[in-house]
Amino acid sequence: MSLSESLADPPARGPWRRSAGRTSRAAAMLAGAALFCAVYAAAAWPQLREPLSVPQLLAYGALPVPLPAAQWPRLFSTWFIHVDPLHLAGNLAAWATVWLPWPQSRRGGVRRRLGVFCLCGLGASLATVLLSGLVPGKPLIVSAGPSGALMGMAVVAMLQRGGVFWHQTVWLLTAAALVFGGVLAGGDLAAHLGGGLTGLGLGWALRSHPERAELRPAPGAP
Repeated sequence: MSLSESLADPPARGPWRRSAGRTSRAAAMLAGAALFCAVYAAAAWPQLREPLSVPQLLAYGALPVPLPAAQWPRLFSTWFIHVDPLHLAGNLAAWATVWLPWPQSRRGGVRRRLGVFCLCGLGASLATVLLSGLVPGKPLIVSAGPSGALMGMAVVAMLQRGGVFWHQTVWLLTAAALVFGGVLAGGDLAAHLGGGLTGLGLGWALRSHPERAELRPAPGAP
């Protein structure tokens, strides 16, 4: 099965199923936000307003570069780590925007969005390890946060056809804020680049897939 086939639209849903879909997306968004906050609180307690130190970041799963081979799970755990309250607040805002209704909502269910988040997050982590590791003699880098994954999700959402203008504007602003915020804060630009490029590939795969769910005749139709 190709990537585009695996991301194909499911059959059309009735109003009650669309309502259930909205509820499940809201629940997933709130659960993710709660997880981000809980991990930060556990790592920063009792000095919640102070930035985490490098030992604290590493203790809770941040991504160091170079990455020891035995510590590959950090490619995933780093998505849930935040450096300080401002970092957490910015990513919470971006996390909320990527759960807005996607232009073709059947492509934006909970499982599909979480799949996009994970793939873009992995692309971001690998970019950090590979691109940062290309500079010889560079000191230890510690990367933390889901901004690369969120960048990819925003790109995927923007590339879908038929989007609501203000939704598209919000996603564009989200992507721009993640880029420029990373530059101003000295963030991990390699992660933003990796997540954005992964989202670009996934977005085009979704965009280019034919609308089989809409073109397929209903059972019993002539």
